[in-house]
Amino acid sequence: MPARQPLVSVVIPAYQAEAFLGAAVTSALTQTYPNIEVVITNDGSSDRTGAIAAAYGDLVRVVTQENRGLPGARNSAIREARGELVALLDADDILLPPYVQTAVDSWLAGGDERTFVTCDAHLMSGAGIVQGRTVLPSGTPAAAEQRRRILENNFVSVFSVFPRRMWEEVGGFDESMRVCEDYDFWARAIYAGWTARFVTAHHALYRRAAGSLSTQSERMYAGEQQVLAHVAELHGASLSTEERRFLDLRLERGSAVQQVDLGESALRRGDVPTAADHFAVASQLMPSARRIRLKAEVLRRAPALGAVYARRLAAKDRETGRTSEDVRP
Repeated sequence: MPARQPLVSVVIPAYQAEAFLGAAVTSALTQTYPNIEVVITNDGSSDRTGAIAAAYGDLVRVVTQENRGLPGARNSAIREARGELVALLDADDILLPPYVQTAVDSWLAGGDERTFVTCDAHLMSGAGIVQGRTVLPSGTPAAAEQRRRILENNFVSVFSVFPRRMWEEVGGFDESMRVCEDYDFWARAIYAGWTARFVTAHHALYRRAAGSLSTQSERMYAGEQQVLAHVAELHGASLSTEERRFLDLRLERGSAVQQVDLGESALRRGDVPTAADHFAVASQLMPSARRIRLKAEVLRRAPALGAVYARRLAAKDRETGRTSEDVRP
């Protein structure tokens, strides 16, 4: 008997995406998996996004709407989708040919309908693929750990495939959020009893635009706190004592990512004591991150190694195209 091949709807939200949309759509249409549909939301674009989407004719379906932002565009495409499974694809990213087949195989192997699949991908800058950098840097927590770990940080990548039923059950993407709406969606799903499965093969390319972090970072930190507040509001009654204690700590002390960013900024300035303080706080807010714990301990015990870390940061900046504007504290 042939393996089941559920219809997979690849949904692509697109806003002012004329430079990249063609590559994204073509990457979805050239998958090795045979049972795919592609649904594009043209989210109020004023450039050639609509014309590029329309040029694919019957190969895709296009939803055209006034601008509602990324979560609204995703929701609109999923409402139009007919697939049992939904695969997210942003308009500036690329799926490699085995992506959907690998994700579906993982989902089917799970044998549990209350699972979804999240996949790793290569990071891509303007200069090409960044060697050694991927989108799942924080590990692949086991099912029993995921409720606690999602309170630390978002371990689910945007390259995810999930049952449409999950989207219906948790209420879709929160259209009031302009950042961290994906983190919010995964957190609500996990606390509703869904479990992430992981594909660690790199069958996609995640495009990082240089110059974006300086304008987004404060909004991202605030978005993290909004996600945690949603968990407290929606699932507070089901939290264990340990989950409640840790959630309260996160809500009180703020973003672990912000503490890491502040620590790295301090290292770039040569201010090792301040960097050590920030990494110490980050290690409390993200206790599963072994590298952060080690860095906090090393900076406390051997501050002279701060210069070594600073050189590594400089090399990473060059690889990813980060500029001085991106790394301002």
